[in-house]
Amino acid sequence: HQADLHAVWQQASAAGLATPNVGLLTSIICCPGGDFCDLANAKSIPIATAIQQRFDDLDYLFDIGDIDLNISGCMNACGHHHVGHIGVLGVDRKDAEFYQVTLGGRR
Repeated sequence: HQADLHAVWQQASAAGLATPNVGLLTSIICCPGGDFCDLANAKSIPIATAIQQRFDDLDYLFDIGDIDLNISGCMNACGHHHVGHIGVLGVDRKDAEFYQVTLGGRR
């Protein structure tokens, strides 16, 4: 119920689970990548985690503004890397993980 929404938000906030980052760089769409998917060429979650740790200042994120970051671990594109303002695609080259970065996508 909508009447319970504020109480739920307060509990989530107290548990550290209510970061208001919708539409910001750290609101990342990321596939499970090589950590959990046999189809992946590269790991996606460690890239997303590193970006979230690097950009942990909400004031700075709001200064940057709206940015969609999407990460896929392979060409199946479960993370929709091709449509984010910034897209990261994991690729395999000679049995090593590499990442292709694209700029300028849009939804």
